[in-house]
Amino acid sequence: MKACQNDFKLTLFPHSQAKQSSLLKDLNKHLARESSTKMASTSLPNQSFVYDKLPDRSIRLLDNIEQENRPNRFGLQLNTYQMNDAPDFNALSYVWGESVDTTRLPCWSERDSPAAEINVTSNLLHALPFLKAASSRPIWIDAICINQGSDDEKSEIVPMMGEYYGRAAEVLIWLGPRGNNSDLAMDVLRWIWFPQQQELLQHSFCEPHGLLKPSELTSISSALRDGVHIRDIARDIARLGIPKAGHALWSALPSLYRREWFFRVWTFQEIMLAKKATVLCGDRAIPWTAFQQLGDKLADTQLLWIDYPSGLDSFTPLRYLENPHQNGEWFWSYLRGARDRLCRFKEDRIFGMLALAPQSIQEKIKVVYCKEDPDNYIQVYRAATLAFLEELPLETVLTAVFSPGKTGTLPSWCPD
Repeated sequence: MKACQNDFKLTLFPHSQAKQSSLLKDLNKHLARESSTKMASTSLPNQSFVYDKLPDRSIRLLDNIEQENRPNRFGLQLNTYQMNDAPDFNALSYVWGESVDTTRLPCWSERDSPAAEINVTSNLLHALPFLKAASSRPIWIDAICINQGSDDEKSEIVPMMGEYYGRAAEVLIWLGPRGNNSDLAMDVLRWIWFPQQQELLQHSFCEPHGLLKPSELTSISSALRDGVHIRDIARDIARLGIPKAGHALWSALPSLYRREWFFRVWTFQEIMLAKKATVLCGDRAIPWTAFQQLGDKLADTQLLWIDYPSGLDSFTPLRYLENPHQNGEWFWSYLRGARDRLCRFKEDRIFGMLALAPQSIQEKIKVVYCKEDPDNYIQVYRAATLAFLEELPLETVLTAVFSPGKTGTLPSWCPD
């Protein structure tokens, strides 16, 4: 059984067992340093990484430096390319997490200069080894590849975000480290989606763990295939032969589909622009197509809400997160649909969706960040509203003006 479980792990990422083992050891070492010395006390230089000015129409890409290349170091290397000459790359879609919870890692540029330090949030630190295991390509990560200390650079790069994510060979969606039985949820999704791997996959949650019976897995798969709708939970569970209410699976699945990634502004745009995407959670991976289609079927049949019926009220059908329509009315609907999504800066309610707008609207909204001006967002909202008024019927725009918590400093005609 142990050998089977090791084989199963090898199906998660397309790399050798030795390479993945080395990457996981790297992660464990860093987490240990994070809790004790925060990695910066003695072994790393004190100077912060200095970004060169990014040339026009360029992109920085991240290479993860493996430990054997830099003894006792887990570092990052940034290379700069003209967009037209950039190699195939992947882009990361994730939640930053708390900016105060950071670790300093060594970072090099292509100049091969001495290592300096760069701040990495805890969520990204957890992701790095798995990103390397999931991708042999360079990776674009906004928190690292954009000079976050420069409002000017952010103002230049944000209008190119649509091109970055649209050109990425693959978007890697990092939902976070394992937790709340996420391994169980991801393994069940993979079992349903990949029939040829079912015998191997079920070792992780059937015997010896006893979490699910093979017959229950088959019943769940059949219910999704047939579009069964759960109305009377107790009766339908008995009739279908699926796990009873209170089973770990029925809390694991809604917990997975309600991770913070699903409630952010920027992630909405990022997945809409992706040509191809893979969902990562801990050391589990599944194609976005599988994650999206199975999530919608679980929600439509009510299987996703057996132990969490209130979750339906805040669930956005994942089928809506694809094939964006780039016209004014659709963009307006995207903005209104994302009104309750979270973002760090108020301006990002517009900037974080701008790549989905038609070109005629993008040209009218200048991306400007200014941390010294707390009311900068007001000018952004005004510009966006004026752009909409030129593209859309007046009544369409004005229907969004009312808001119980509307910011008092905004013009009365400007939606919040």
